[in-house]
Amino acid sequence: MKLNTGKKALVVLAVAGLSVLAMAAAQTIEGRILPGDAEKYTGTFNSGRHRVIVDGYGSGDLDMFVYDEDGDLLAKDTLADNDPMVSFHLPYRQRITIRITNAGDYTSSYDGYVE
Repeated sequence: MKLNTGKKALVVLAVAGLSVLAMAAAQTIEGRILPGDAEKYTGTFNSGRHRVIVDGYGSGDLDMFVYDEDGDLLAKDTLADNDPMVSFHLPYRQRITIRITNAGDYTSSYDGYVE
């Protein structure tokens, strides 16, 4: 799994499939997920409206789930497509987790961004 910098510097720590995003500006994400697999990204975001948009390549079925620092679900996209997109509001600065899964029968590469 690879994370690319956005408009500001990005600090990344990758440990056992978990990537840590440490910035509040837009940042890009990319990866490749096997059928039935998942990847997680965590980061701290300021209060306000945010969105995550992912474009999948191939014949996968990518789904996305966003959780707040307490593990509560903030947003999800489970449509049968390869391009999940969610938006959510944070009442205060906190750490969130983005989980991208491949519910399809084929491997899917993806890229996208968080803002």
